[in-house]
Amino acid sequence: MIDMAVRTSRAFRKPRLLQLTAAFTALTLLAACQADNKPVTQRPVSPPPRVNQADLNPPQTPVKPLEPVAPLRTGPIRVALLAPLSGAFGDAGSELSNGAAMALFDTPGVQAELMAFDTAGDADQTKAAVLLAASKQADVIVGPLFGRNAAGIADALAAEGLVALAFSNDGSVAGQQVLIMGRTATTETARIIRHAASEGARNITVFGKAGAVGDAVARQAIAEQSAQNGLRIQRALYAPDTNYTQITKNVAALLRARSRDNSRSAAAVRLQADLTAADNPAARLLALSADQPGAEGERFRELAGFYTQMTGAGSPRKSAIAAVIGRYRSAGGLGGGRVDAVLLTLSGAELSTVAPMFQLYDARAAGVRLLGLSGWDDMDPTRARELHGGRYPSTPFNDAFDDRYQRAFGELPTELAGVAYDAVKLALSAADGGAARPLPAEAIAAAGKVDGALGPVAMSAAGVALRPLEVLEMRPDGVFPVSPATIVDPAVPDVLQPVGAGS
Repeated sequence: MIDMAVRTSRAFRKPRLLQLTAAFTALTLLAACQADNKPVTQRPVSPPPRVNQADLNPPQTPVKPLEPVAPLRTGPIRVALLAPLSGAFGDAGSELSNGAAMALFDTPGVQAELMAFDTAGDADQTKAAVLLAASKQADVIVGPLFGRNAAGIADALAAEGLVALAFSNDGSVAGQQVLIMGRTATTETARIIRHAASEGARNITVFGKAGAVGDAVARQAIAEQSAQNGLRIQRALYAPDTNYTQITKNVAALLRARSRDNSRSAAAVRLQADLTAADNPAARLLALSADQPGAEGERFRELAGFYTQMTGAGSPRKSAIAAVIGRYRSAGGLGGGRVDAVLLTLSGAELSTVAPMFQLYDARAAGVRLLGLSGWDDMDPTRARELHGGRYPSTPFNDAFDDRYQRAFGELPTELAGVAYDAVKLALSAADGGAARPLPAEAIAAAGKVDGALGPVAMSAAGVALRPLEVLEMRPDGVFPVSPATIVDPAVPDVLQPVGAGS
């Protein structure tokens, strides 16, 4: 078409050139005839005007070169899988590859192709894989497996205009270029703290080892405190090199504080009865303040003024007394060590070592419930007696996905296969919605919920995958659901989304 247009324009200009030549010839002949028939009068010729050399060479305005425009991509969506297909983590890479392939098979409405690049779990090889995938015009990357490698490719992804849906559960590396598909400690913390608060817990201690997981749990728990009225979070993380003798002492001190609080709770009950029987509760509080030295006396004096303020504003006597007792409890009357629940940030061997310390000091008898993270899934309920009565968040099983995976590959999947499946499904959903190529992070977040391996999955605006989490209670004969599967966004405080809610 372009060549034809050029030929047509040239053919159009040829007659015009002939016309101009004929006209010029006619004018020349006419001038010759006039020269034979009419004398020519000579006129004085003025000298030519003087020309400034600068006028002949005016300064040139530099022309900004046009930015190259990348051609619009057509054809199948190219999904680049970055996984350790060889080396020590080769088995994990095979599961990731299988899960990604299943997602393509389950999304027939989107034309896509899967390109696999071996990272061998190595940081340098992961960077090289990103560049190679970009040279193959990848539209999106799923992987890598490890958070440290995902953090290391953020700059390369930005330079190539690519986004990676990493299989890691390290939420600290989430950003504009790296989205996290694994279950993060922040999401699990939001789920279990909100559940405990809904069950009446008001004082929760985060207990465990300082580090990536412990710090993330503590930060999210404190964020929940800001959103929940009356919730108080205590951070009790110990250094990684703390010996078990000192950890035991920390547990004992924590539970002794609870025991002291129980005695003060009885004092609150007595105070309420005392004020109810008094003719003038404000006068009674002032009398108590005179009998108590130091801070305790000041507290009763402040409560007397508070009672007078309440009744002066029209509150009934009974309501004013109840408000005084509530203020007595929350304003330090029950001491700073009150604990309703302890959220353990530990898993594996560390959990098996530290949790029995709470049984040793009889946490359940003291009214303290243990809470945990999804690592409790690996504990044997028949043997972990110290965790009986404790609760933790977990992803519900999906037998349909497990059965299909086993029929296709001859073995049951681990969680990695499901994470890879979910990553590809989210990417293809964004592409099916008409997103630009390569796929931007905003388009993946805007894709909403898709049917993942273990249920609905969506990408949060903060770059962390959101999945339904149920709350289980560990008992001697197994684990039992006590709160149904619910999606929580740790960045959206105190908002529970039913699983069936729209995108």
